[in-house]
Amino acid sequence: MGKRAINQLGKRYGKLKVIKELKKNKYRCMMWLCKCDCGKETITTTSHLRSGDTKSCGCGKGNYKHGLRKHRLYIIYNLIKQRCNNSNSTEYKNYGSRGIKNEWNNIEDFVRDMKTEYDKHVKKHGKKNTSIDRINNDGNYCKDNCKWATKEEQANNTRRNKFLTYKGITKTIAQWEKIYNFKQDVLRRRIMRGWNVKRAIEEPIHNNAGIK
Repeated sequence: MGKRAINQLGKRYGKLKVIKELKKNKYRCMMWLCKCDCGKETITTTSHLRSGDTKSCGCGKGNYKHGLRKHRLYIIYNLIKQRCNNSNSTEYKNYGSRGIKNEWNNIEDFVRDMKTEYDKHVKKHGKKNTSIDRINNDGNYCKDNCKWATKEEQANNTRRNKFLTYKGITKTIAQWEKIYNFKQDVLRRRIMRGWNVKRAIEEPIHNNAGIK
């Protein structure tokens, strides 16, 4: 049985008052019907209410005064919030449930701290090869613990990664796989089967799985 959402009925968030509980959306986020002070009704999620992203039906200045709703940084920021705050998110178990928090109070703070370096990284590596990375994987999402990274750098900074020392040189499994042109996870699986580092790296691949 899934975890019961915190009851929001009757609570007020900005101009909104929660008046009815609705079904979960396709992302398994609880939806709420809210009434704005202007008289209009709107539907939003628990995380958007509690984070302050949705404070009205869109009247007046609206919810997106920052003008970044379609910017990639806005998407990245919301993914961070989902990981840290939404217990229904598939990624929550690796982030929020481990105590990892999002220390940016809003999208404006996130943009102020991260946009300049984001633009530099995109110019050098492209949008598809630019993602946010925590320097310390047990630390929070904040300016001092985050940087922009390529896919390869992300692979080398996972808490599941393992370092191997070969001929006196220590590198991650991902780095060794790139150097010796192994398919992804070939070395990892060999090491998990009990192979020593020398054999795992030097023995030729005899089948598609890379395991003899």
